[in-house]
Amino acid sequence: MPATLTDVQTLLAEALAASPAEATEFVYTETKEDLTRFGANAITQNVMKHSRSVGVRVQQGGREARVETAQVTPAGIARAISEALEVARFQQPDPALLPMLAEKQAYREVAWPKVTPETGPEGRAEGVARAVEACKREGARASGICSDLVTRTIVANSHGILADGIYREAEFSLTAEREGGSGWAKAVASTYEEVDLDRVVAHALEKCLKSEHPRDLPVGDYPVALHSAAVADLATMFMWLAFSGLAYQEGRHFAVGKLGEKFFDDKLGIADDPFEVPGLPFDYEGVAKDRTPLIEGGRLVGLAHDRHTARKAGVRPTGHGLPWPNTWGPIAQNLSIAPGDTPIEDVLRGLQRGLLITHLHYLNVVDQMDLSITGLTRDGVFWVEDGQIKYPVKNMRFTDSLLSLFGQIDAVSRERERSAAFWEGATLSPAMRLPKMHFSSPAGF
Repeated sequence: MPATLTDVQTLLAEALAASPAEATEFVYTETKEDLTRFGANAITQNVMKHSRSVGVRVQQGGREARVETAQVTPAGIARAISEALEVARFQQPDPALLPMLAEKQAYREVAWPKVTPETGPEGRAEGVARAVEACKREGARASGICSDLVTRTIVANSHGILADGIYREAEFSLTAEREGGSGWAKAVASTYEEVDLDRVVAHALEKCLKSEHPRDLPVGDYPVALHSAAVADLATMFMWLAFSGLAYQEGRHFAVGKLGEKFFDDKLGIADDPFEVPGLPFDYEGVAKDRTPLIEGGRLVGLAHDRHTARKAGVRPTGHGLPWPNTWGPIAQNLSIAPGDTPIEDVLRGLQRGLLITHLHYLNVVDQMDLSITGLTRDGVFWVEDGQIKYPVKNMRFTDSLLSLFGQIDAVSRERERSAAFWEGATLSPAMRLPKMHFSSPAGF
């Protein structure tokens, strides 16, 4: 990335020393994203974006305020500090104001792969061309994205906190379409060189060719085999609904007063672990992260806490704070779903009569208090009998509770795959076979 880490650290240290505020915090973010989109067998967009910004938080006289600037210069940061102090002046003093982090932190190192030369637009175009040619040979249309992202984050404050880290994520996503059928596959890795493009193309095309002329299926309850991507889609909803310490404290959580109780099948285990599912080793308040158990043996054993919810709960923060102040509260961003003991091919083989689902789309919350959600199947839904695909099925809307979906689990695969989340972060998830999923209406396609 153009700006060296040392240069930025020096800039922030000098700005901290010059700040007139009682306490000052900077959250510096630098992002370099290269993205190629393609559709109808041709590249439609190539984007190269490089951005830098600094979030400036000040505390003065029991008041607090935060502003953000893209002017990452001594003058730009000084101006942002002045603006934040002016905003703070109009706030009411907060007798419960939490001072900025001062406790010394020990940051573990994330094992990122060795950085290789950038792929560049030519390299991404070559990958797209390989996918397109493979689809054209089968008379299919190809669309998708190819991206490479590097983000550098630095948290520094006037109490001596200095945390710096890098997040890397590359992906190749392909949707192949032919004769009303569609197949999808995606690979997510830390660098573009680690992406298994041939595997993505093979999986997407296989599903596409098998999904032509899909049939209608009556709505109702069906056993399902879920690819790891579909499990990751459901796990994303866990991030929002099940693991927030703020939601728990505000009484808008399904397990208020029941932390430690069993809600799910014994086979379900989830932890937040930025060292197994690579992420930043600290949060946006500078708190060091470690592995945080959330569900063990079906029991809700932990919650994500920032410094504010941790103080109220009387526990140590778990390193899940977002830039403060915010209304979201803490979020677990690097979910590791425990593997099972079933070979991945046996997850499908064990399905006597039911549906094989590739991934899910457009998920939304129905009822936060009972973890009810809804969404659509996408790009590869099949009717299965005796562990064998019989015919493709049209997409359907599901409406169900995570409590019900994961209340019983028939099988969990040994193998796991990494999937990208909606924000910086990822999920490492196995495939699963569930005895029941409720489908509430046809999608019509």
